[in-house]
Amino acid sequence: MKSRLFIPILLLSLVSGSLLQAQSTGKKWTLSEAVAYGIENNISVQQSQLQVTSSQSTYRQSRESRLPNVNGNGTQTLRTGRSIDPFTNQLREQSINSTSFGLDASVTLWNGFRINNTIKQNELNYQAHSLM
Repeated sequence: MKSRLFIPILLLSLVSGSLLQAQSTGKKWTLSEAVAYGIENNISVQQSQLQVTSSQSTYRQSRESRLPNVNGNGTQTLRTGRSIDPFTNQLREQSINSTSFGLDASVTLWNGFRINNTIKQNELNYQAHSLM
């Protein structure tokens, strides 16, 4: 019983021992390389870069809120079915095809300086995040 367990455990330890190695000793890092690697892979630095990108997008969107809004839509409908002809009182097949298009445009003329204040606030947020 013990020999049945001993042989597989011995083989497993020999195989895994040769596969598991510590770090390869091929290259030694300089201090500047280690610092550069640490900054590049630091989660806090990556999050702050994403925050800068996000605040830049918010600032750009707030500036573009001064522009007019234009929306367009289209609908195509096909209905088929039976209906009673009121003159002959007989059923007849009928299909109705309808198409509609729409275009909507709007522009904000004045809303109490809300757009200007939002733009200024988002610009300051972007500048603050850029300093981090």
